[in-house]
Amino acid sequence: AYDGLYKWKGAALGQDGRIYCAPHSAESVLVVDPTEELLLQLDGAGQGDYKWSGVAAASDGRLYCAPCHASAVLVIDPTSAAGLSLLEGAGDGEYKWSGIAAGPDGRLYCAPSRADSVLVIDPSNEHGEHLSFIHGAGAGGSKWSGIALGCDGRLYCSPSNSSFVLVIDPASQTLG
Repeated sequence: AYDGLYKWKGAALGQDGRIYCAPHSAESVLVVDPTEELLLQLDGAGQGDYKWSGVAAASDGRLYCAPCHASAVLVIDPTSAAGLSLLEGAGDGEYKWSGIAAGPDGRLYCAPSRADSVLVIDPSNEHGEHLSFIHGAGAGGSKWSGIALGCDGRLYCSPSNSSFVLVIDPASQTLG
């Protein structure tokens, strides 16, 4: 049993067959190994509430967690001894993004909750900025929560307090 509230939020399948859970208020990443029927923890996620909200796997084998209250993206590397690292630059604030999904271009997109932009993570950019933003999501709280890639190559964010589905076009880097 795990004590506390809001421990992990979001889960994604890694290339190693394990399921990784984003630390929301927990201080570790929860790892579920269905083959061995084991629960493991990767320590080092730090203290604090509502740090990350959602996790998605990238084609490079690493997993990325969308920053909720955290000012950085959490990177989970199942092949590294360190296991966890941070991509700085997401900015300060609360409830910024809620949900993350891979686009057809290999980038990862985070659904804006209170943020006025979509956060875009480029795992392939080894020599520059990993984070960029698509602006125009507007003000307000809990706008969208959850994101999925559609068969048309665009990403769709489910409305929480918003009155419409947010559509992200990775090809043009626009919102609709």
